[in-house]
Amino acid sequence: ERFHNLANKLKDIKQDVILATDQNFDLLKYNRDRYTKELLDGFISAGFLPSITKPTRITHNSATLIDNIYLKGFSCYTFSSDIYQITYHCYVI
Repeated sequence: ERFHNLANKLKDIKQDVILATDQNFDLLKYNRDRYTKELLDGFISAGFLPSITKPTRITHNSATLIDNIYLKGFSCYTFSSDIYQITYHCYVI
């Protein structure tokens, strides 16, 4: 609910926006988890697109995409990101 409120507040901003999150919703489970689907659909409907597509938290038993950076605008830019594992979380550079 807090993410939806934030996305809705930023929905009408005409400037480019970068929103970095530690949301603890695994975007890799978009098709299997109702809450993750609602979260991602809410961001997309507010004009935010996720920029990370690979796992950001990797353990011996799992790999999840729970840290993300959403972009709104930036139509004339090209972005590239690399993910580096420093601790049990990965960092996007």
